[in-house]
Amino acid sequence: MIKKALLLLGLFITLYHANAQELEEIDKTTPNEILDNQLYGSAIDIDGNYAVIGSSGYDNNRGRAFVLHYNGSEWEKVAILTASNGMSSDYFNHARISEDVIVIGARNSNAETINSGSAYVFVKPATGWEDMTETAILRPSDPVYDDWFGYKVDILNNTIVVGASHASSSGSVYIYEKPTNGWENMTETIKLLPSDGEEGDRFGSAVYI
Repeated sequence: MIKKALLLLGLFITLYHANAQELEEIDKTTPNEILDNQLYGSAIDIDGNYAVIGSSGYDNNRGRAFVLHYNGSEWEKVAILTASNGMSSDYFNHARISEDVIVIGARNSNAETINSGSAYVFVKPATGWEDMTETAILRPSDPVYDDWFGYKVDILNNTIVVGASHASSSGSVYIYEKPTNGWENMTETIKLLPSDGEEGDRFGSAVYI
């Protein structure tokens, strides 16, 4: 029996036939809003029939993300996500999706301290995904210039993990748990550091939960 799994590869959404070890392109997604140098596909993730795709080069590297839905025959753009306080060179783009929540990192965001970075949480409205800004902004409790907080993010159910690969010399990872009343502007539940960290380790340059 052929096992099929949907994968995102570069700018393409493909269908993988595990037994045959071959890739078949089933759709190419390029929304009409995409212009040159917007780096569409700089980050990609998928959950069920929804995908989120980052575009870090948009508006002089301010960044934005597209939400796509697979309607049974093709992928269609349903929403564009942006940061309410976005500025050029924020690099808002590293996006992950889990059910009805999307988290997007912006490693150069100055929402808290100039260029320390931020992570933005988007919760799908009851009427479905639409063009919108964030539901909440996640920040570290100890922001420092050029931490790269939000360079990598991930989410699973009610937990978000954010990497800050330039923080604390060796790098840091921050864990956030959803409050009882829903996601809100907040600092971390806990901060993780390596016991043997050294300058330049870049701990947090990749995260997964």
